[in-house]
This record gives sequence, C-alpha cells and structure tokens, in this order.
Amino acid sequence: MLNEMKKFTKTPLQLATLFLALGAWTLSSCGGDHGHDHEAGHHVEEGMDHAEEAMEDASDVVEEAGDAAMEGIDKIEATWADGSMEKDLSEFISTGSGTQTFALDKIPFEGEEISTEGKEQLDNIAQMLKDHPELKAEIQGHTTAADNAIGRTGKKTASGTRAIWVKTKLVFRGVDGKQLSTKGCADEQLIEGIDPKDEAQKRLLISLTK
Repeated sequence: MLNEMKKFTKTPLQLATLFLALGAWTLSSCGGDHGHDHEAGHHVEEGMDHAEEAMEDASDVVEEAGDAAMEGIDKIEATWADGSMEKDLSEFISTGSGTQTFALDKIPFEGEEISTEGKEQLDNIAQMLKDHPELKAEIQGHTTAADNAIGRTGKKTASGTRAIWVKTKLVFRGVDGKQLSTKGCADEQLIEGIDPKDEAQKRLLISLTK
C-alpha cells in the first residue's frame, strides 16, 4: 500500500504530509470502537514513523540545494582575478566596514555602448547589492579639470547625469533604488600625478557603505 501511495507523491515533503493525514484519518475513522483501538494506534504510530523519515529526507533535499547554491556562488567569485573591482568589492562586503570606493573600470564614461565585460560588471555589482540590501551605494561621476566656473557647472551636470545612467542600469537589474544615490563630482577629486586634462580623469566610481 505504501508503494502505491508513493506513486502519487513527488517530494519527501508531500510524502510526509500524506503519512500525517493518513494517521489522522485512521484515528478518526475508528471513532469510539474500542475493539480497534490497538490496531488504530499501530497504524498511527507507523504513519508517524514514515512521516518522520520523509521529513528528514525533505530536510536533506533543502540542505543539499542550499549547498549547491553556495557552491555556485563560490565558483563565480573564484573567477574574479585578484585586484579586480568585483574581487575587492566582494572582500569589502565580507570583511570590511565603514565606506570604501571602487572604480567601475569596465563601464564607459560616455556613450551608450557597453562591452560584454562592462555588462558582466554591472551584473555582478547588482547581484551583490541584491544579496546585501543593508548596503548603501553612491555612484559618482568624475571629469577632467574645468577651465572656469561656468565650465565646472557644466561638468557637474554631465558627471551627475552619467552617475544617474549607471544607477538606472543597476535598477534595471533588480537593485532597489533606495540603496542607490548619485553624485556629480566634476573635477573636485582629480587623480593626483596625472595631467588634470587627461582623459583618465573621466571615471565612474561606486562608494559602498556598510
């Protein structure tokens, strides 16, 4: 009979539920017939034993699925090279504290064209932020040096617009917009040691706070 019941169940949890229901039905069907009390008790006990076994099987299945998911995450992180933005950001999330800034080195400062590597970087950042909703991230845009105050105003607008562009890409990938803020820094934080007009000054950063 047990074999027949198993044909109609697909998971250990379903089987456990079936055994519990069977035990309850057996007990209620015997009603006040004291002549069947012993037999009813035996069936209920047997059903409970099978239910316990099935629940243990279900627990094992859930645990194995969780282990497989974590193994998949570990494999993805293992592909990140030492010194890469993703690797550094992941380590900060795991062991760091306070606020730290990372360069979005695969994301272009201008234009709509994003390379495969850039899309992967956005995907990775989005996944880490979704996995850690307690984190706050500020997207920053930086530019080359401005010639005057009017030029600086224009650069602040341009860098802020680009930061919003990155935020939009992350929100599109499922990140809660409340986790993200943007800032147009223009030329307020130029890279030291290189020409203020060097194109390398144009960059996008993500400042992460735990």
